[in-house]
Amino acid sequence: MYHMWSNNCVAMKWVFLVTIFLFTTGIQGLNEKCDSSTTCTTINSKCIENKCICDALSYLSVDKTKCLTYATAYKDFCQEDDQCKAYEQSFVCTKNKCTCGDGKYWYKGKCLKQANLNEHCEQNDECYNGYDVKAMTCGVVTKKCECNGGYYLRDGIDCRKISTSLCSIDLDCIQAGTGNKCNLLGKCENPTKHIEEENINNLIELTTSVNKKEGFSNCTENMDCDDLNSKCEESVCQCLPGFTRIKGSCLPGFSSCSIDKDCKIENSMCLDLSKTCICKKGYFLRDGKCVGEIGATCKNSNECSNVFASCATSTCSCLDNAYTNDEFKECTKNICLSDIECGKYSSCVGTKCICNEGYKKINDKVQECSPVHGGICLYDSCPEGMLCIAGTCQCSGEYVLSLNKSTCIKVANKIGDACDEPLQCSKFNFAECSKEKKCACQENCVYVEEHGNCYINKSYSTFCSKNFECTFVLGDDFVCRSNVCQCHIGSVYKNNKCTSSSDKIRISVFMLCILSIFFVF
Repeated sequence: MYHMWSNNCVAMKWVFLVTIFLFTTGIQGLNEKCDSSTTCTTINSKCIENKCICDALSYLSVDKTKCLTYATAYKDFCQEDDQCKAYEQSFVCTKNKCTCGDGKYWYKGKCLKQANLNEHCEQNDECYNGYDVKAMTCGVVTKKCECNGGYYLRDGIDCRKISTSLCSIDLDCIQAGTGNKCNLLGKCENPTKHIEEENINNLIELTTSVNKKEGFSNCTENMDCDDLNSKCEESVCQCLPGFTRIKGSCLPGFSSCSIDKDCKIENSMCLDLSKTCICKKGYFLRDGKCVGEIGATCKNSNECSNVFASCATSTCSCLDNAYTNDEFKECTKNICLSDIECGKYSSCVGTKCICNEGYKKINDKVQECSPVHGGICLYDSCPEGMLCIAGTCQCSGEYVLSLNKSTCIKVANKIGDACDEPLQCSKFNFAECSKEKKCACQENCVYVEEHGNCYINKSYSTFCSKNFECTFVLGDDFVCRSNVCQCHIGSVYKNNKCTSSSDKIRISVFMLCILSIFFVF
């Protein structure tokens, strides 16, 4: 008895020690000693001064498994709300992007309440139809959103700009009284006249500047670059645009600083978390300058995002017939005459902006393209379900690559979840994507709710190779013996269930007693 107690104590001691070890290595990973970052167990942690720690602009996640980078701009990539709130308290992490909560939109560097046509409002900025911030105003008397001056009510649901030349639909021209046709170039014309081709020689070619820094290792492809926010260019690992190498890491920003005055670029500020210069709220980095988002304060049009935005009344706003993009940073046009008029990752083909090879349109409402799986990306430019890893878009945790290899689709969490392709049901045994577009068990298989999975249907005496094949489907009274599903030894199969053979013995003994009494008397 003593030996048994002693052995149990030793076993419990080892279990306790192993538990403590696993707990401390998982949660206290940031205190581990190290020689290089590759030996750190906490994801994205860095080996600095022989200790695994999160870098200057990141923190330990809520589940204490990884270092997460703080957001420094609207729609930065995120995995939890705390990443976003360090930049803007009202931000929430939605679909891996820092955005305003429901019923709000990003304008003038802050989250504002959004009110639609005829809805209650308190100020003009609250009235927004989703694409034109000037379309509506807040009625002084009614305190409801209504069409602004220079706009007309179309079909009772939308405020459209009255234009004497530029247009999107024929009705825009009719309202202005300048013609009754909106041509392919987005101009009002009389059908009997010809229109001159728009002069585009004065458009300035936009280029993307790359922040090249010394001190990185040599490489042949992006996967060779271990540093977060870096890529392989000219055989050297370099920081992505908008990131600067500081203390061995690529941190958001374009130079180091101590105070705001150290940041020489107009409309920039010093971020205390990392001591790097970033653009102020409402501005973003473009061609080495902090340019204004739509609604940002400006002195001249050069301070605004692109050629389709201008500085009107000291505010960056879209030109006629141009609308804001999905991120509310830039202005885009419905038609084009050259590549310069299209957004990122797109070209002008037959007066329409078409996504470049390796990119696809985000949706039908927004003139913006995003990388497909394997496409080149910046830190937060991948679509939902993907992460930008070593400069290319890769499927994230709960997503798998689609059959056409262009996008990532979500894996089903349970039988009955929606699906489009069989791979989405791969988490389960013997499952398929049914005609109803739901994950379901294959033919001749059954769903066992207790185990949340599909199993081959079994009955008494059918072939089996493992116990669970019988137990999961038929119940705990059945086992796999001699490669068939049958009852436990000591039980017999009767009336579709297993019954203990001892019951039969008790009945037989009872009958014997009755018979013996009968014969004695």
